[in-house]
Amino acid sequence: MARAINMPQVGQDIKTARIVQWHVKEGDAVNRGDIVATVESDKASFEVEAFEEGVILQLLYAEGDEAKVFDPIATIGEPGQQPEKTDAGQQPETILASPVVRRMAGERNIPLHRVSGSGPGGRIIKKDLVAFIDAQEVTGDQKKKGNGPDQVIEFSRMRKRIAERLMASKQQIPHFYLFNDVDVTDLLSWRSKTSKDLNTRVSVNDMIVKICAEVLQEYPRLNAHVDRDKLIVKKQINIGIAVSVEDGLLVPVIPDTDKKTITEIGEISRRNAENARRGILGNPAAGTFTVSNLGMYGINLFQGIINPPECAILSIGAIEKKVVPFEHGIAVRDYVTLGLACDHRAVDGAYAASFMDSMKTSIQSFDENKLTIS
Repeated sequence: MARAINMPQVGQDIKTARIVQWHVKEGDAVNRGDIVATVESDKASFEVEAFEEGVILQLLYAEGDEAKVFDPIATIGEPGQQPEKTDAGQQPETILASPVVRRMAGERNIPLHRVSGSGPGGRIIKKDLVAFIDAQEVTGDQKKKGNGPDQVIEFSRMRKRIAERLMASKQQIPHFYLFNDVDVTDLLSWRSKTSKDLNTRVSVNDMIVKICAEVLQEYPRLNAHVDRDKLIVKKQINIGIAVSVEDGLLVPVIPDTDKKTITEIGEISRRNAENARRGILGNPAAGTFTVSNLGMYGINLFQGIINPPECAILSIGAIEKKVVPFEHGIAVRDYVTLGLACDHRAVDGAYAASFMDSMKTSIQSFDENKLTIS
């Protein structure tokens, strides 16, 4: 009996996802754990795995089609087994196309959402697909000659979602920004010694996130969500760390960050980053504050954009050596620039400045007891 491969759950409150790419075709043999498709929601891309060994009997959707979460998208069975006929009413389609068109598009990896249909109700018929293929071939020839048109890159669903959220953030949230140069020389020395002594990987980002979580306990108005007419101060401190992925940005969360050791923060951060790049969102906890670090790209200062409904985001720049007055002379010290973007509806400049001063003091005269490794 044929078994269904279903569209996985691709995030909370998300009802459908789009099939970006099939990695198999009908008749292909697969093993348990093989990747059969890549699907995309508004937030991320996901890989769909085969749940058992068998043969792909039928692909129920073409690339570019959308399917409901938990609905069958393909069937798997034994070699030589005939696919069962499926009820079209159980396969919701947002793209109308004939079976011939779907087969041709699947063979050529053509997303049907890019093809305009001229049939009844906008249905894509064979001549529409042929015209699209011809146009693509002409464009390819022009590119080979070096005189083709500008490249057009359509936004993915994730990119559209990011654009919507960031536009809303900049349009609806009155941002203000504060910056502070912080001496991290002693922090780096402690990091180097501790990493060597305990054979443990400790990053500057992990330490600053830990310190930030401790300082947020003293400044609860920054660990909050902003509603239209009220501020909701959150009991938990759940810091999200921005992660760059292939076509956007995700912010996986470290729940109860203030209660975690640096080792735990580092392990969770790295696991979150790896999962985010694979399209896995991980822990569903709601973030209460965000940290973004572009220091690894050599950027020493930047203005973050608040991740609503949060009311602040901390930016971390690159570590730079500076010649500064020190004790009774001058010295070369390591500095990092921290930036804080705040929602002026929730906090004022003096409160945010006090938070930044506490961050600077905590980093420059850090308490080793609070930076417990394990």
